[in-house]
Amino acid sequence: MAKDPGTAVSHTQATLLMVGITVLLAMMVLLLFHLPDLGMHPPPPPVFVIANIIHTDDQTGALDYDSRLVILHNGTRNYRNANLSANIYRNGGDWNCHIETLNGAKFIPTHHFKIETIGGSGCSGDLFTPGEQLVINLKDGVFHPGDTARFDVIDTPSGRVISTHSVRVT
Repeated sequence: MAKDPGTAVSHTQATLLMVGITVLLAMMVLLLFHLPDLGMHPPPPPVFVIANIIHTDDQTGALDYDSRLVILHNGTRNYRNANLSANIYRNGGDWNCHIETLNGAKFIPTHHFKIETIGGSGCSGDLFTPGEQLVINLKDGVFHPGDTARFDVIDTPSGRVISTHSVRVT
């Protein structure tokens, strides 16, 4: 009996083709269930907004670029201020500052080289509730007219940015 010369080659090719298809299907299933983060997430809504940037001296009213940020809780739910941290940026990042906690009592012993003080109802007590304000007194001269100020609030336990807001300094 004569052997069919194509049988062995076709069986090998069929096996390789089946393995290749199986691997491709497995990769497609993994991609569907574990899509990679491509950085396409929209920014979170501004829950904590920069309501004002004060540039004048409290006593004299003279322009001294005091750089005090007034942050307003513009959301609808209460947040534990001890679980919130923040980053402040100027012009997209040419100057940035990290605040380890928005709880006033816990802020005092932290390292805060670019901040003089924080105050307001949002950092007193345990909760930062809707309508409350936080005043962050930065070192003088941080912000000038034409700069862009951005305030990001981070849920410290998860490390997730929960609010971001930017304004043009006037």
